[in-house]
Amino acid sequence: MPTPVIIGLLLAVMLLTAELARRAGARHVEDWPRTHDPLLNLSTATLALLGLMLAFSFSLSVGRFQARQAVLLSEANAITAVDMLADLLQPAAQTAVLYDLHSFTELRILFLTVGHDPPREQAAARASHDAVDRIWLVVTEPANYREPVGQSLSLMTRAVVDLVNAARTREIARAILVPQPLLVMLFVMSVLACTMVAYNFRASGLLDRSRTVAFMLVVCMVLYVVIDLDRPRRGLMKLDPAPLQHVLDRIAPLPGRNRP
Repeated sequence: MPTPVIIGLLLAVMLLTAELARRAGARHVEDWPRTHDPLLNLSTATLALLGLMLAFSFSLSVGRFQARQAVLLSEANAITAVDMLADLLQPAAQTAVLYDLHSFTELRILFLTVGHDPPREQAAARASHDAVDRIWLVVTEPANYREPVGQSLSLMTRAVVDLVNAARTREIARAILVPQPLLVMLFVMSVLACTMVAYNFRASGLLDRSRTVAFMLVVCMVLYVVIDLDRPRRGLMKLDPAPLQHVLDRIAPLPGRNRP
């Protein structure tokens, strides 16, 4: 489900429960002088707990987003290393490696930009693995190297292993998310806090709804950012494929094509 839809549903639930709480509060206006101390203490504790949970979840989401950016840069650097070391290969082997490396980079960009589409995402990942397997078959054959063969083979195979590790790490980082029970707890706490705020405002005699609505919007905005950073394929915040695109523009995959 897209992030805007999730937050829209949450806001609708908040508005509904807040309206019910206001109606309940309207029936207890006369009891407010007697009950406001315990109610305010309970509301303060709930809001403090909600703020702590929001801050913790926001920190987790930002950390995961930054980790994905770092892994993306590592993968771009690994592709660049293989591209540069391809000059150690014989011309025919170099052409084959560059062709598959170009395909691999295109597929890694597709894996990044496909959006929340698991079948296409898995297909792009499998195709990229096939491309790197073909590269591995070429770089592990000593006859494909210029002299000195031993040193060149060692450098090239190490670079391809780094490339595979970077790709696997990015796929694993893609699957590491803020725990779903924590998000559910955040939704429940947000609805509960908004309900208590609406009740207290109405029971104290305040008829203006704007403050309660403003509080709901602020909570929903924070939750939107938390979910969007944690699941960048679902909403507006997405990882920038520019590092991979820049590498792709440098690779010469076809015979007779010169590097820029």
